Amino acid sequence: MIIFGAILSYYVRYIAKKVRIYIKNDTLSVFLGMIILAVPVILLLYFTFSQFVIIAGSFFGSLQHAATGNSTMNMTQINDAVQNLGLPSNISLNLADTIKTGITQFISYIAGLTVSLVSSIPFLAAQVLILIFSVFYFARDGDKVIQHKRHHS
Repeated sequence: MIIFGAILSYYVRYIAKKVRIYIKNDTLSVFLGMIILAVPVILLLYFTFSQFVIIAGSFFGSLQHAATGNSTMNMTQINDAVQNLGLPSNISLNLADTIKTGITQFISYIAGLTVSLVSSIPFLAAQVLILIFSVFYFARDGDKVIQHKRHHS
């Protein structure tokens, strides 16, 4: 995260130099640069996640129902598609059941991943905090780090 923060600080520093024309305080201009860089990223993540939730909700219904096998999916369409293959009836029924079981297991797997992601929120929050502070430090005092390195080399 510190290295990623150093990379992001390059962009924040550029924005802060543009803002510094209007605001003479270095700390405030770096802070505004971070906000200006973060807003589009946060909006992009929000819209991406919300669209994913809408699509998943419309396709599978609620995750709780899908995980228990009571999904709102239209199984008649799957059954009709399997019947149109022209296979014997016992194979068609087994294939339709296998498809339904596969979809249910996939939804359960995605729900499990979601739970593990939610459980890792404290770790992610710590990483984001490290990223924010490293971006701020490198954007504000990055030139001092470079001078210090040159001086001791």
